[in-house]
Amino acid sequence: MKARLSVLVVGSAVGAYLGIRAHEQANHTTEEPKIVTEPPVEAPKGLVAEAIIAAPDATWKKAQTAIGGFILLAPPTFGGILGAVSRVSALSTIVDGASPAYAVAGEGGRWVIAAHVVTPSLARSSLADAGTGEGACVRAQGNFVLVGSDCDAVTSLGPYAHRTLPTKPLPPSAIWGSIDHAALAGFAKNEIDARLVAVKKFLLDKDDEQRKAHGGRAPDLADPKPLVAAADVLAREYEDHVTAMARAEIAIDVDDEGMSAHVSLFPPPTGDAKIWVDGLEGGPTAPLGVSAEGTLATLFWRSGPDDRDRAAKTLSDTLRESLGDRVPAAEVTKLSEELGKVAKARAGWGIVSITAGASPGLFARLPTNDAPALTSSIENIVDLARKPAWQKWEKDFGLQKIDRTPGHATFTMGEGAFHAEWQTRGGEVDVAAGIDAGAVMANAFPSTTVPQDPKIAAFLRDLRANAMWAIVARPLLLASSPRSDAAMLGFARDRDHAVLHARATGVLVRNLFVSAKGL
Repeated sequence: MKARLSVLVVGSAVGAYLGIRAHEQANHTTEEPKIVTEPPVEAPKGLVAEAIIAAPDATWKKAQTAIGGFILLAPPTFGGILGAVSRVSALSTIVDGASPAYAVAGEGGRWVIAAHVVTPSLARSSLADAGTGEGACVRAQGNFVLVGSDCDAVTSLGPYAHRTLPTKPLPPSAIWGSIDHAALAGFAKNEIDARLVAVKKFLLDKDDEQRKAHGGRAPDLADPKPLVAAADVLAREYEDHVTAMARAEIAIDVDDEGMSAHVSLFPPPTGDAKIWVDGLEGGPTAPLGVSAEGTLATLFWRSGPDDRDRAAKTLSDTLRESLGDRVPAAEVTKLSEELGKVAKARAGWGIVSITAGASPGLFARLPTNDAPALTSSIENIVDLARKPAWQKWEKDFGLQKIDRTPGHATFTMGEGAFHAEWQTRGGEVDVAAGIDAGAVMANAFPSTTVPQDPKIAAFLRDLRANAMWAIVARPLLLASSPRSDAAMLGFARDRDHAVLHARATGVLVRNLFVSAKGL
């Protein structure tokens, strides 16, 4: 009897439980409520830039590995980074780092990042307990969590970040960003101007310090003020071109070897910026093949006849102003004339390399349409420097004597001598300078060249056949444990726009990151 009663009680309890569960499932759901997608909004007033991060966690993981150092101590996920910035640790668990994230920046340093969440309910409950954050403003908004520099930024910029940017196609690059003309001509120009003014002030302040240290005496060799002024004019010219663009886009990628950035400059349909881009004449970077494996830095450039004439005139004017009365005006005029002849004798491109190792020095290769005229001008410039009018100026920096023979010059200094050689090879004139100029010249035809380095080859492919100029630098070759890690910068034309390509590999990624952080 007791056994039958026990079975009845247990059966009743199980039946009651199953009935309750059936009632709950009939009247409730455990699924997330559907989030109504809000329509896109217009770009907010004061928008400076916008960006899309296609795969935040994967990109951040690669960046940590590429940069290394103290960055490896940072949180391993995108959500963890947002949590550290905002001081809301819950973000590390609610952000979906596998889904795209969107960012916008406004005037005054205001910004907002919109990141997908794992589930909206988890985001709401977690943030309800965590608060809005001490380092930034944090809000849950539908399928997104918004992290902003301040809550006003989240209110004004946030809707564009989480409602409009997700309607745009995902970029092929890891990170894509854009800035329009208004921001280029306003915010970007102000930022560039401020940095140019700071650099110019730093250089001129150093000049003043040196003058005061020497009792107010003018510099012995040359007045740096005209040099600074010439560099400032050149920088302002490029600044004017950039800030006149209709828009600029940046694409950033991270791979096993390093990081790359590509800044595309799109001109308006008409105007000076359009004329400038249309006038850019690029070409292949094949001449970089003369850059030897042990080269510290190589500069490659292309220029038309007008550019060469203008560069020669600018250099002549700058020399005249910087030298002042240190050298007779007639002698400086003769030098200017020879520089003009060099410009006319040169052809479309040039290359200059700085070498290290057993044969340190400088190597230049200049294609020419008149090799005899070009070599004659080189010899005339050396002969000018041998005249008595230049000797006092030369002795100020220790040059005691200059000897010249055909294709060769020796410059005797107090601590030794260095040499220069020049020779014609077909339609090119090669010039080498160093303690052993002959060795520098011989190394200009290496068995292993810079373009064969896989860390550099991808960068050169990005330039395609439209490069105006390119710089490849490998400063770590001077280190006690030399490495071939490279920093690369190039400028090219791509159909209807111009592109600035930048890449860094290995340890240099970390060095550049630290330098940029300190600016």
